[in-house]
Amino acid sequence: MPDALPPPWVNPAFRLITGGRTWTWPDLSALSGGLPDGPLSADGYDLPRLVATLLAGWNRQAPVALLRGGLPAPDGCGEQGRLLLLETSGTTGLPKRIARPFEDILRGITGPRQGEGGCWLLTYDACGFA
Repeated sequence: MPDALPPPWVNPAFRLITGGRTWTWPDLSALSGGLPDGPLSADGYDLPRLVATLLAGWNRQAPVALLRGGLPAPDGCGEQGRLLLLETSGTTGLPKRIARPFEDILRGITGPRQGEGGCWLLTYDACGFA
């Protein structure tokens, strides 16, 4: 069942525009609520599913693997809680999966000032981090 209120990192007026369709918070919340139980993972090619998977991980307090194509989706991990499982670039060999608390990633992100909206243009792999 979708949550009525978004997590603190999602503005209720948020819209995702991709592939000629506009996704709103209720749309993504419903998509999130429909994801199966079990390990959560998403790639950066299906942005609505990526956001829905992040929402599901947040709501379930479960890890989410963000896939860049170097490693297969994990069957699970030994860690619990709101974690993002990121793939390293593999510059020193094969890519590795590292866990980072969701809150650590969010710490560097600030919301728009009062009365202002925010716009983002994503031009790279949504699961890639530097």
